[in-house]
Amino acid sequence: MNEPVISREALADLDEAWEYLARRNPNTADRLLDRFFAAARMHAQFPLMGPSRDDISPGLRCFTARPYVAFYRVEGENIVVLRVLHGRRDLKRVMRSQPDPPS
Repeated sequence: MNEPVISREALADLDEAWEYLARRNPNTADRLLDRFFAAARMHAQFPLMGPSRDDISPGLRCFTARPYVAFYRVEGENIVVLRVLHGRRDLKRVMRSQPDPPS
């Protein structure tokens, strides 16, 4: 069973989201992490399941853990989650500002 690889940036995004949500309701924050990791594990098993986001960057894909959107790339047998962003952000702008992945 392939496990998703979570980048440092994505972990920081998740930490920030959890902290924000936990101020109001820790259970809501915990449920976000549960939804994210369940979706990440599913996409690790079926990497092409997430819609292509070639409009942002070639090879980029995404999945949701509402209201957050996780962006990932397929690298060999694994998915690498690059960022986890709130869906109300300018997702294209944020993701286009990311450095290109190593070749």
